[in-house]
Amino acid sequence: MVKKISKIIFIILLFLPLLAAAHFFVFPQETRCILIEFADFKNQENIYYRKGVSENTVEQLLKIKLGAEKSVQAFWKDANCFNYKLIYCEAESDYKNYGREGSPAVTNIKMGAYIVIPKNMFDVNILAHEISHTVLYRKIGWWHLHFKIPTWFDEGLAMQVDDRDYYSIDTLLKKKTAGIILPAVTQMDTPEKFHNGSLEQIMLNYSTAKYVVHEWLLKHSLNTFIEAINDGYSFDKSYNMR
Repeated sequence: MVKKISKIIFIILLFLPLLAAAHFFVFPQETRCILIEFADFKNQENIYYRKGVSENTVEQLLKIKLGAEKSVQAFWKDANCFNYKLIYCEAESDYKNYGREGSPAVTNIKMGAYIVIPKNMFDVNILAHEISHTVLYRKIGWWHLHFKIPTWFDEGLAMQVDDRDYYSIDTLLKKKTAGIILPAVTQMDTPEKFHNGSLEQIMLNYSTAKYVVHEWLLKHSLNTFIEAINDGYSFDKSYNMR
């Protein structure tokens, strides 16, 4: 029995480098995030940054991080909801290696929660949005998040902590009154559908998803929804519980 277990362990160890190489080939940015501890980055309060980043910038990063976490904690009403690593990329080359080209910020959540933000997008609202993604991930797990939660709901929920005027519900309703037709966001269940179109269209998708989820929260319990998802119920069933 001991020999059999030893053999299994040996086989697993033998294939680990191959699995790691395969993961890097398919998901290079995500793999680098997972291995951030071994990169040439400094770490202060789970903010990872290059050694050349100035002290003033680091102080600003810490201030913005604190402000974003206060906003997220106020919404989620959970003092222990933070468990993520923040990778700040001052150089474009770093963001290409750790983030996703064409996206102002990215959250990797397959093997832990990693938020990657470039220099020109380090904003309290953007960071709060990304942190909120990690909170949902921690509460329901990667499998449920990836296979049960539609993109419009995930983004709409994260938008609840984004206080930028452009995305406000008042601004959206004024646009609607002026004649703008709101997109059918509840049909945008995948990232490809949600992020399809011009920048203006995508921003309207975010605003509309924020509005839809806001209206849902007025009549439903987020905690009940999360419990239902974790109990194995489908998204639609969980979404319609009160």
